[in-house]
Amino acid sequence: MHLRGVSNPIRYDPVLVRALARELETRLRGRSARPALLFAPDLSATLVLDGGEALRFDLHPARGWTRIVPAPEDTTEDELEARITGVSAPPDERVLVVEMFDPTSFAGTRRRVVVELHTNQWNALVVGGDDDRIFALLRGRDAGDRALRIGVPYRPPPPSRRFGTGDESREDAWDVWRTVMGRVPPADRPTAAVRNFAWVSTLSAAAVLGEAASVAGEPELEAAFDRWWALRSGTGESPVILQRGRSSQPFPAPLPGIPARPAASILQAMDTVAAEAPRDAAQDQGEEAKRLLKAAKRRLGAAEGRLRSLLREFESVGEADRMRRNGDLILANLHLVPVGAASARLPDFDGGQLEVEVELDPTLRPHQNAEAWYEKARRRAKAEERLPELLEAAEAEAVRWRVAVAAAQEEG
Repeated sequence: MHLRGVSNPIRYDPVLVRALARELETRLRGRSARPALLFAPDLSATLVLDGGEALRFDLHPARGWTRIVPAPEDTTEDELEARITGVSAPPDERVLVVEMFDPTSFAGTRRRVVVELHTNQWNALVVGGDDDRIFALLRGRDAGDRALRIGVPYRPPPPSRRFGTGDESREDAWDVWRTVMGRVPPADRPTAAVRNFAWVSTLSAAAVLGEAASVAGEPELEAAFDRWWALRSGTGESPVILQRGRSSQPFPAPLPGIPARPAASILQAMDTVAAEAPRDAAQDQGEEAKRLLKAAKRRLGAAEGRLRSLLREFESVGEADRMRRNGDLILANLHLVPVGAASARLPDFDGGQLEVEVELDPTLRPHQNAEAWYEKARRRAKAEERLPELLEAAEAEAVRWRVAVAAAQEEG
């Protein structure tokens, strides 16, 4: 049985992403989670949760569903170091954000899992720190003026800037709708709605416009506005699975003119669509994976240990500056550095009464200790330059063995 001939069985638009974020906020807020995603070559990204569950994003162009699934069998509570503080979606955007806090890292670290769901550009990233630097990602690439690479500050996709995301009143919104859409020939109104009005997508435009896409009368235009206002407000949603030809599409509410089946939730609709989809080769590697399982588990432990070590080192980027400052302090206060001491308290450059304790090598003269700190700073700076490359290689190695273990366990 072959996969359906479509690029994305599930199409994400801002309305679907908003509803999915609301459900996940209810399901995930306050739960413990692994502070990093598990990436796989089948283009899935998995966030391991407490309670034996995981949030899995299948970002292969032939799939696309988001589901709560069983966690990998070898998951331990020690891995679940982060706590989920919220799930959201920026207004009128196809971006899902899972906010986390990892108290085990230096001074505590805010992390975000960012899932970009723009058509043909699906991706998942882990970003964090004061500058939202990318710690890990599913697919590295350059997207226009955005560089999606490990170690680079994350820049979100450009906002849509369509009308309808603010606190505009219904009356003001109707004036804008009537002005903009009234100038457009009826047949061109679906395209104009997608271009100008928040929350409308190619998936929902025809249903929103209805007869206004063929009739120029104001009653039809006003009825279309009412449907858009309901879509924008997101109230009274009742999840369904839309049937678009041979493609099943989870959606927060029925769309006029499109057959639909009721669903208990967006996540339940995702489960149904995934269960009804034919299996592909990436899901059917049972026997080969079992033969690799024992060796893969050993290699996975080593690879993840290496990755955790590099991530800790990455979070302390800037250490070279501190080392260089120690050398500067020694040279500026040579007369205060005792010979043969293991450390010295020296006045900081900031002035006042603040002092900095600087470690010393008792076998070196004061000026030699300064030179030793400068040498350490040079080596550390070189190491920091290589960190992004080392992190990417370590993540790729860990991904390789996670996939082998996960595939063997799934088929076993």
